[in-house]
Amino acid sequence: QLRRIIAQRSIHIVHCHLGISSVLGLLAARSRGAPAVVTRHLLEDRYTTIANPAVRAAYRGVYRWMNARFARIICVSRGVRDNIIAREGAPPHKCVIIPNGVPLRERGQEVSAAPPGMLPGLPHGRRIAVCVSRLSREKGLPALVQALEICVRQGHDICVVIAGTGPLREALLEQARASGIADRLILPGFVEDVRGLLDASHVFVLPTLQESFGISILEAMAAGLPVIATATPGPSEIMEHEINGLLVPPSDPEALARAMIRVIGDQALSDSLRR
Repeated sequence: QLRRIIAQRSIHIVHCHLGISSVLGLLAARSRGAPAVVTRHLLEDRYTTIANPAVRAAYRGVYRWMNARFARIICVSRGVRDNIIAREGAPPHKCVIIPNGVPLRERGQEVSAAPPGMLPGLPHGRRIAVCVSRLSREKGLPALVQALEICVRQGHDICVVIAGTGPLREALLEQARASGIADRLILPGFVEDVRGLLDASHVFVLPTLQESFGISILEAMAAGLPVIATATPGPSEIMEHEINGLLVPPSDPEALARAMIRVIGDQALSDSLRR
């Protein structure tokens, strides 16, 4: 079917994404004499987690074969580029970095009419640290709950909202209950109006253990929020510490809490990180 579409529509170039789609797209393009490019989005593709070494090696071989035949390999960050060159022998001259982007608010476009803390389900009067993330291990969210506990223990009136779904939901809620901060952690699940949530918050936090890029950071910046993130490959390419955000080590709740306390307690710093 892909071959027929390429021929019927006289397609000049095929742009592939992800694993099986890349295989099919590349084969169809080559059969019709059209060049193909691919965008690589992940630091570690799913095949790297396969336990069986023979199967893992077979997948790596397929990626090596594709890398040699794509006209260009588009990487969303330098970290992604470095990883696929090292892991799969991707030809460096074919690898180009094109970062992700997000639309900026139109000039004169109004922000959410609700002031911070006043959107439905959000507490009134407390400072709100927001995270938009899948609730999964690699996002480092237990460290954010620990950081929240530290902030509360030190007397700061703050809550954390983590918008997203995933397998760690119950574990995070139990962690909050065990720490005595169940009323300070809000997990609303999927949030359709992410921009409204960002507009109602005071700081954006991404405690990820690894991140190929960090498009949620760009969304927070576009909304005018100060950003705290971990010094992992993606965020480190977007952010400059103390200039347009604060970077902290991954898996370090104490450092994360210190950064959160700095931002919510220092309006001048918060304003400078927004610009």
